[in-house]
Amino acid sequence: MPKRLLTSFFSSQTLHKKKSLSLQFIISELVLSYSLIVDAKESKLFQDELFFASKVGPFDKITYYLEVLFSEETMPEIYHSIKRMKTGRNFDEARSLCKEILDNITLFFEEFKEDENFLFSLCKHKNELDQIVPNTFNLFLKKTHPNGSMHQIIVEGYSKRGFKTFLSENEHLINHAK
Repeated sequence: MPKRLLTSFFSSQTLHKKKSLSLQFIISELVLSYSLIVDAKESKLFQDELFFASKVGPFDKITYYLEVLFSEETMPEIYHSIKRMKTGRNFDEARSLCKEILDNITLFFEEFKEDENFLFSLCKHKNELDQIVPNTFNLFLKKTHPNGSMHQIIVEGYSKRGFKTFLSENEHLINHAK
């Protein structure tokens, strides 16, 4: 994706924060959807048709947040994945779409490399993201924070706002950023 498009896509500070929060929701829902799909398929309690037949499917929230951020004009690859998610009818296709979505949204991770909330969200979901697409977290870490600055950004950001208890309670997650 051209840098110019990314820059114009996230132009204002307020918009930047809203996009960051939306992307965090997408990551959270992607992890949850992937987990539901894997668990349902492995438990063999559901057949493809029954699992995907309900009006409220496993992808409803994630497709909503993806549509908020991406249109056919801004990110056609993601837009077409969204359309396929809405009509998906089997476990293997659903797992594949989760991987495809994660591959595509990682293009936007770099835009939030200084956002302690977004970085903490990645730390929190590191293991789950790596189950969907191996090394997602470490590749981002090496590319954007090769000297360990990700950990420092998270700690300084939360410390400035007085979240020292939060930092101590989540130290095990934040240490992924070292």
